[in-house]
Amino acid sequence: AAEREAAVLGSASTATLRMNSPTSPTPLAAASRIWAAHSLLQLYVQQFLFPDSWRPPLCLLSCALMLTPSRPLLAAALIARNAARYTQMPFVWDSEFWCALTDASVLCSLCLSQRSRLPCVGRWCRAQLALCYAASGFFKLNEAFLDSRVSCAPIFGLSLLERVPPLATALKAAPGAVGVLAALMPPAVIAVELWIAALLARDRWSSRGVLLALIFHAAIALTPPPNGVPTFSCVAASRLA
Repeated sequence: AAEREAAVLGSASTATLRMNSPTSPTPLAAASRIWAAHSLLQLYVQQFLFPDSWRPPLCLLSCALMLTPSRPLLAAALIARNAARYTQMPFVWDSEFWCALTDASVLCSLCLSQRSRLPCVGRWCRAQLALCYAASGFFKLNEAFLDSRVSCAPIFGLSLLERVPPLATALKAAPGAVGVLAALMPPAVIAVELWIAALLARDRWSSRGVLLALIFHAAIALTPPPNGVPTFSCVAASRLA
């Protein structure tokens, strides 16, 4: 028993050292860098999300986390980011509440485990993401969204065709086809979001759900301005990671 305990403690110490290494290959180190990169992007392009007094410390913490990811640094960055988020509420995007949930899950899991792999956080975040995508699809089941004349879905979808000029040119000569595409886009968006939710809800299919969600958000990011929302796609990608 003593030998087993020593082996466990040795493994935990090794994992902690790997996490504290700048070149650490652990999942937690990779997730820390993704989180930090997203925070730095927000600090640069969406400064209104942060109170003035929180920007310098968050920038320093995020840069430090990018260079040398460690458990204490990640915990400090998560606490600081959510304190800034709380201070700025209610003047934040809806997605910031989603980010707060996943940040809280990571922070709780850090407190509950000393390993480089956090045993609970994947399950918690996957359940949150599945619920959010399911709710997003469910609340789109209304007359306004399903009506292609006023729905935002055809605006995004048809705008995206500008990225494929030959296809856009061909559709200009077939107004009927454009109408059919526009009518199909609202139910297609709902179906994709509910499909993502169903895949994320099952552990064995969750990687497929992540892939489908990343493709979906890549399409949103690639939509030409002013309709594209690449910053939201970055939010989603950072949480799906």
